[in-house]
Amino acid sequence: MVKLWHMNPDENGVIYKVRNMLCAESEDAVPQYLWTFKGTIQALSADEDLRPGAKVMDFGLLDIAPLFCDYHLHFSLKSDIAIEDSGRQLLCHGIGTVFDGGDKDCYGVSVRDKQKERPEIRSAGYALFRKGGYGAAIGQGVESVEGAVVAIDELQSRSVDYIKIINSGIFDPESGQLTSGGFDARELDRIVDHARSRGLDVYCHANGDRAVKDAVDAGVTAIIHGLHVSGPTLSAMAANNVSFIPTMNAFQSLGAVARSDRGHVNISSAVSGHMAAVRKAYDLGVKILPGSDAGPRFLPYGSSYLAELRLFEQAGIPYIGILRAASMTALQVNAPADFVVLDGLSVRSVVVNGKVLS
Repeated sequence: MVKLWHMNPDENGVIYKVRNMLCAESEDAVPQYLWTFKGTIQALSADEDLRPGAKVMDFGLLDIAPLFCDYHLHFSLKSDIAIEDSGRQLLCHGIGTVFDGGDKDCYGVSVRDKQKERPEIRSAGYALFRKGGYGAAIGQGVESVEGAVVAIDELQSRSVDYIKIINSGIFDPESGQLTSGGFDARELDRIVDHARSRGLDVYCHANGDRAVKDAVDAGVTAIIHGLHVSGPTLSAMAANNVSFIPTMNAFQSLGAVARSDRGHVNISSAVSGHMAAVRKAYDLGVKILPGSDAGPRFLPYGSSYLAELRLFEQAGIPYIGILRAASMTALQVNAPADFVVLDGLSVRSVVVNGKVLS
């Protein structure tokens, strides 16, 4: 039960009392009191006496973390969910920033440019894929490096936030195999080099160890999915500071569309192996980031992200490690009072600009 004391929030702000908080000043989540005033964090302390007369909200054994970031989802022009509704779904699950991984119509850029409030949207516009392989639903196909160069320049003219490259197919539950897609290593090198020369990070959809290794060698910023990645390739990711967005829940949720018992068995096997790879990546020091791959009906915005965090936990990543992976920033004085109140990995309240969302 939340206790309310000193009811003068307009004059003195609000003090949140919790078990611990994820702060910039400490590797551990230790301060217990957070004081907000006029939409800004004024103090973080283990001392309750931050501001006499402020309203105190006692959340007992709950925790506070910065708003979450969903590092991989999709906005689609064909979606039957209004962007306002998807934004509300994301925010009510504590997600304040999202990375849109592309739509063939470049819809994410339009959504970003219209969005004036949280969640903040960073969009790749559309993904680049080799014609004839996977990618038609979320990107524009190219037949050569030259075509990719033209596309990257066109995307930059639309002020995309990063480049998304598809370097493999997807997992087919019925066969247990990966579908076709991707570029050869030399092509990928040149495409990534061009994006980098334009000052753009490159996030790479890659499944299968060869596709992942080629992307790492090419210098991408992050690997998305990474199914069947090997230990040596994970070591290369750690050495080259390449992030890993494993989308474990997206693979697990394929059970909603599997057509046979064999498909369900293949999904279970793939997810089990993928979770083991995520744990190994964590042990090797790879930066692991949560992405929901939300957009399809069987991957709803918000709840799919929290399901991904719970799979991080099942993979053996410590609680504080999960919160650090989920949070782009840390709580600090003079920052906007934007944060999420948590009961473990369940969202209890979301605060934006110092106001609790209803």
